[in-house]
Amino acid sequence: MTASPHRATARQRLLLASDDAEQSSELAEILGRVGDVETVPTADLPDDPMGRLSGVVVDINLRSPGSRPSSWCKFGYGQSTTS
Repeated sequence: MTASPHRATARQRLLLASDDAEQSSELAEILGRVGDVETVPTADLPDDPMGRLSGVVVDINLRSPGSRPSSWCKFGYGQSTTS
């Protein structure tokens, strides 16, 4: 029987932006299985996170207007399509 070579792979670097870190702790734990997770408030979401991160996950309560940064509206994020 031969042993398969084990290659060390670099862990992914993920940013979890959340409006409630306590509520997002389970999501952070799940994401931690695939990479190193940094959690920040949604208000501190960097303008240009790419290059140093593999991905960005945003966990917000869309029913709470205070959790949606107004700058997202210019991109169409968080806008309701129902009247």
